[in-house]
Amino acid sequence: MKNQKQNTAQPAVRNRLLLQLLAFILLLATQSCVKDSFKSTRYITLYTPVMKTLGEVRSEAKLSMPIPLKNPSKIYVKGNYLLISETWKGIHIIDNTNPSNPKNVGFIKVPGNVDMATKNNALYADMNRELWTIDITNPANPSIKNIIENVFPWYPGAQPTPLNAKIIVDYTVKDTLIELSGDVVREKAQFMFFDATGNAVFSNAAIGAAGAAGAVYGTGGSMARFAALKERLFTVDGSGMSVFNITADMKPEFVKRNK
Repeated sequence: MKNQKQNTAQPAVRNRLLLQLLAFILLLATQSCVKDSFKSTRYITLYTPVMKTLGEVRSEAKLSMPIPLKNPSKIYVKGNYLLISETWKGIHIIDNTNPSNPKNVGFIKVPGNVDMATKNNALYADMNRELWTIDITNPANPSIKNIIENVFPWYPGAQPTPLNAKIIVDYTVKDTLIELSGDVVREKAQFMFFDATGNAVFSNAAIGAAGAAGAVYGTGGSMARFAALKERLFTVDGSGMSVFNITADMKPEFVKRNK
């Protein structure tokens, strides 16, 4: 009789354990994947690259209308003029004849420019992968005298840039209001948004990679740092140092690159 009661109780215990296990599994599934409806708006800043061919960039390397100083870095004095680099964009020409009233007289477009150095009447500036030598005998009328191509590598093994290749010269910036609606699925702290038709819009991983402002980033300049010393120009970038012979001011020659 006692054995019969034990045999009857065992299936009930097993059933209760199975129900508890099933409830535990359902709880885990509910916690790992939750679906909610959402509708919201948010402002994002869109950065759209402005592209030009390398040939167009070179042809525009002359004094143009002045632009406001927004992100200046290095400054050189040339007679009554100041040369002020505008990071990623080019070089301001400032007439400082009257120091109490300096005049912004023009701008040399040098896309991707980060640094510069001078020797006598020669101005050396990086333009993305190139080294430009600009004649500033008259800073109000500068002109390119020499270009050394592909001297600042973006990455090891980078191929030469042809004249018809397009490079980023600027960005247009626009604040945009976007509306989001649909469903959001949260799974292990990962978020994926779906619109009303079930198509994925974006994930929190994508937002994190792009930045909170929703920026779109492109390849910039060489990030070089310049120093002219006697008959040598030293430039340091993210992957090494380049050395140039500047005995002939307007015709620098590449000597070597140290990594």
